[in-house]
Amino acid sequence: MAPALVNFKMLSSLTPAESLVLLHGKEADFKRMLKLTLMDLLLKKVLAIKPIPAAGHDEAPTVNLYVQRGKHYADYRPFAHEEIYTGYFSREPNREILLANLIKLAHGKAANPAYLRQQVMKTPQLLTAFERGFWERLMDKVKYTEEGALKRTYAATELQELTHLLPDLYYMDKATAKKLLQLLHGNLFLTEAINHHLLVLLDDELSRLFERERTSDNNNDLLYMTDGFDFDSSFDNGFGGSSDDGDSGCGD
Repeated sequence: MAPALVNFKMLSSLTPAESLVLLHGKEADFKRMLKLTLMDLLLKKVLAIKPIPAAGHDEAPTVNLYVQRGKHYADYRPFAHEEIYTGYFSREPNREILLANLIKLAHGKAANPAYLRQQVMKTPQLLTAFERGFWERLMDKVKYTEEGALKRTYAATELQELTHLLPDLYYMDKATAKKLLQLLHGNLFLTEAINHHLLVLLDDELSRLFERERTSDNNNDLLYMTDGFDFDSSFDNGFGGSSDDGDSGCGD
């Protein structure tokens, strides 16, 4: 029996970064907020990936992954924590940037975990979920209001249900799995029950970026992926699978 998608009212109303802050407060993971925010924007087609063949790799053909405006960019009104990605494209409609460089740029704009979290806490959904008094802001304290505690409970319950549901749902009811993807967007990846090609790629690139910061290594590594990568089919077909499976899943 297909699950009632109405059960996911709270998660469907939040971006992944909002969900992480609501669920984990001050412990919301900085790298996950960055990673899932970009994934969410790609899923919503606010941004899109454009593979371009890379020269000079005859033995192992590769492509560079560039990011550009998606078909819903013009109609989307990003939150402050999303503008760290979308802002780059605001002035020039045809602007493109290497995926790895967009991640670096967004990481710089996000500044640090506390700053990014404060931006997330200002969204309409979370504005009344946390105490916003002078001392809370000054000391960077995270204290839930009664409304916020209730929202947190709803989100945690939905996430638990989603985590339990997803592994079997992909194989038993792909139509409902696709509806969940369309309903929850990047929130689907809060469960860690899905290991998608691009999610792994973003995680690797962010890890390299953080490691370079720790070691003060300023080399300019580019992000490569094997030739033949197709974002749309890879994402849709890879939904619910491992990073190296080729299952046909939620294609349009």
